[in-house]
Amino acid sequence: MNIRKILASVLTVSAVICSIGNGVFAYESRNEGENVSVQNEGSVLRYAQIAKFTPTINSSGSIKVSLTLRSGLDYSMTLELEQYVGGSWESIDSWYLDGNYAGTISESCSLESGERYRARAYVEVYDEYGDIVESTTKYSSAITAR
Repeated sequence: MNIRKILASVLTVSAVICSIGNGVFAYESRNEGENVSVQNEGSVLRYAQIAKFTPTINSSGSIKVSLTLRSGLDYSMTLELEQYVGGSWESIDSWYLDGNYAGTISESCSLESGERYRARAYVEVYDEYGDIVESTTKYSSAITAR
């Protein structure tokens, strides 16, 4: 086979692979506890178990995270208040909640006027065997305290 035929074959196979779809799929391995996720062509991360996971903070010091799972699995969730100090984000307070299916952490914090803050939320979802099947970290928008 000459080089032109080989190159034509490689290009044909590449074109077929590219035309199959733009999605990237990640498979969960029960033994390794990897995340199950699907990334679509718009690069939006979708979770197998997490339906809603939203941290928020406002300039008066109200900080909150809400979680809803698609099934009745267990979870552990941490909400942190972070302050921008010296060019990096530092955790200055945190709250923890574990439960089943859904939960909310809602707190009121004293913020120093003029300083920048954000909420950082982390969740781990567990299957019936206690293995982590999904986890993620999300951040709120940064705010300046008033």
